[in-house]
Amino acid sequence: MSTGGSIAQQLAADHPATVRRLGLISTAGRCASAEDGFDLAGCSSAVRAPTLLVGAGGRDRFYPAELFRQTVALIPDARLAYYPRRGHLSVCWDRRAQAVLAGFFR
Repeated sequence: MSTGGSIAQQLAADHPATVRRLGLISTAGRCASAEDGFDLAGCSSAVRAPTLLVGAGGRDRFYPAELFRQTVALIPDARLAYYPRRGHLSVCWDRRAQAVLAGFFR
């Protein structure tokens, strides 16, 4: 989640044999303006694992929806589950988001 998602993306890009599936919550692949300065586009290799990004909507104070869409575009086998009425943390408590994540990891 959030900055931890940047770390997970970097790990998945650098060590593709280690990551079989990648679940991301409220994070983005280009965080140059955020505290971590992460940019997935600058990684030497792409994330190869199937990826689910759970994104919050207009209530996410850290990542706008466009960053979620850009992130999914940077990962070949990624999809976005977007919850427009949720915030950066509150998306974690959304039962629909929880069900989508659980299904993704089954």
